Amino acid sequence: MSREFTIEQLQTLMKSVAENDIGELLFECEGVKLKIKGKTFEKQAALVPTPAPTMIASVSSVQSEAQICCPADTSKLITSPIVGTFYASSAPDKDAFAKIGQTVKKGDTVFIIESMKVMNEVSAEMDGVITEILVENGQSVEFGQPILRLE
Repeated sequence: MSREFTIEQLQTLMKSVAENDIGELLFECEGVKLKIKGKTFEKQAALVPTPAPTMIASVSSVQSEAQICCPADTSKLITSPIVGTFYASSAPDKDAFAKIGQTVKKGDTVFIIESMKVMNEVSAEMDGVITEILVENGQSVEFGQPILRLE
């Protein structure tokens, strides 16, 4: 199943960002990135008119001029459960928990997220074969950010 967006839908998203004073909207899925930024406002003195927000939309991958397509199935991704720093192994001199081509079982430790000086081991939530590691060792990650892709 896929989700397609028309130019009109994108314009509606941009208008909604402007009307609701949203600083930034980021949509990322299967190699498609859509970022809509509202103009950021600095604190201004009272009675000074505020300029209308301007919109910037950038799409890094588009299937056609009028549509953006993205498969909705993300069930084969292992994501970060917290904000922190991604580590592939328990120490710099140790082997990575997960490597491309490796078979993992539900419950196997696949990486570590360091958050607030605490090392949090993350386990696979499903069985599968690792086909892609989506972040670099030592990279900061967000809650819900895809880290590993399984087949």
